Amino acid sequence: MEKTTHYTGTAAARNGDIVPVSGKSYLHSRYDPRREAEQFAQAAGKGNFFIVLGIAGGYHIEALLERNPGATIIAYEPDEADIDFLAKIPCAKNLSGRMNVALTTKNGIRKAITDLYMPAVHGNATITTLRAWQNAFPEEHDEAMSLIKAAIEDVSGDFSVQSHFGKIWQRNILLNLRTAAEIPELSVQADGRTAAIIAAGPTLDESCATLSADREKLFIVATDTAYRPLLSRGIIPDAVVSVDGQNVSYSHFIGAEGSRTIFVFDLCADTSAVRAVKEKGGRIAFVQTGHPLSSYASSFAEKPFPKLSTGSGTVTIAAADFASRCGFRRLDFYGADFAYTGGRPYARGTYLDDRFINTSSRLSTSETMFDALMFRTELKETGRPHSPTTKILESYEKTLADFLAAEGFSRGTGEYGNAKSFVRDGKRTGAAFRSDGKFGFASFRDEFARRLEKSGKDGCSPEFLTTLPLAAWFAKRGGPVILAYDKTLGYTKKL
Repeated sequence: MEKTTHYTGTAAARNGDIVPVSGKSYLHSRYDPRREAEQFAQAAGKGNFFIVLGIAGGYHIEALLERNPGATIIAYEPDEADIDFLAKIPCAKNLSGRMNVALTTKNGIRKAITDLYMPAVHGNATITTLRAWQNAFPEEHDEAMSLIKAAIEDVSGDFSVQSHFGKIWQRNILLNLRTAAEIPELSVQADGRTAAIIAAGPTLDESCATLSADREKLFIVATDTAYRPLLSRGIIPDAVVSVDGQNVSYSHFIGAEGSRTIFVFDLCADTSAVRAVKEKGGRIAFVQTGHPLSSYASSFAEKPFPKLSTGSGTVTIAAADFASRCGFRRLDFYGADFAYTGGRPYARGTYLDDRFINTSSRLSTSETMFDALMFRTELKETGRPHSPTTKILESYEKTLADFLAAEGFSRGTGEYGNAKSFVRDGKRTGAAFRSDGKFGFASFRDEFARRLEKSGKDGCSPEFLTTLPLAAWFAKRGGPVILAYDKTLGYTKKL
């Protein structure tokens, strides 16, 4: 069946250019579309990144490119059928061959923006609309603006995180890659047990008796924050997952029991935590979670570093993804409250207990400090007594649900104590988790430095793109993006 388009035909303007038509609406000037296009480009101004609603004949986009030759442009039409129709117009057709122009639809615009828009490099994004297109398709315009707003919020959230952690991530990755050269390969495969995913929510306290009683039936995957609470109760997990690059992560691994546990670290993870585990003889596997430098370095490995999802940034999803990749069909979640159950932020025994108790006083007790931790953002009721939540915790819970659904897990039936149980469709099986080990760090370091230096300050080179999170860190502090290139090159050469 032929796909329908919003356009009904074309007409020739007085200067000979072809103008797309929708009903009685002409999408460009009927006299001189190119002169009108110049006015459009002038009104849009100068910039490095543009989102243009309405491709139409493409004259306005061509003029925008002439005024901003180095810019990246995302050009939008509602459906693929519209883009196919407009390809009959030479100017619009030529846009599809431009390297810095992406033609997209309502099904692809969110991904196009998150993939292409780099605030540290591009600065502000300019959203501009072909007026005749908006008048002809007002509902489609409003739908597009909603999609763009959601995508920009995604990018802004990522940029905000990068601007906070970009510097420490860059350093951690390079140092952890050096450590990766010293660790052996490792593999884990499901063995019929249930994977217990352990987060550090308050309900973990009452779940530990169940975990102890069923220990032989469970493959326990702990998040880093839950590791110490488990150890303090005599429960040694089979695996611990850590993705946090902050130095405070080291506190999770004080007293680590190395020989019986696999420690899964993101390459971005805190190097002192990695070092502490390595010194205790712990088995280590490095993974990547989306940082461009991790992805780039992975291409130098004999086998790429396994990639784990963190969703909106929660280690609980990374732990679940690890278990899924090992091939476990049933995941039971303990302590994944995503709420301050019983008016407490965490289970007992986390590093915060030591920190707050050791610094407490008559005027500032540990209880006061825990309350301050909970009330730092606005609380929301969940419908469960004494279990408020926050917007960020709600987003973590939703992202976990989305991840499980995408991986083929559905909510299990039956009672499993405090666990939330999810079972994967038997038709979908996971492969074993494998970490290659013995990463060739020296050859990577030399080749990366050589390529980075050779590519210079080319903002499109794969090597330069590895510096973007660090560039976000500098941008937040008013520094030029190029500092990220200079610092990465200098630091790499010194390793």
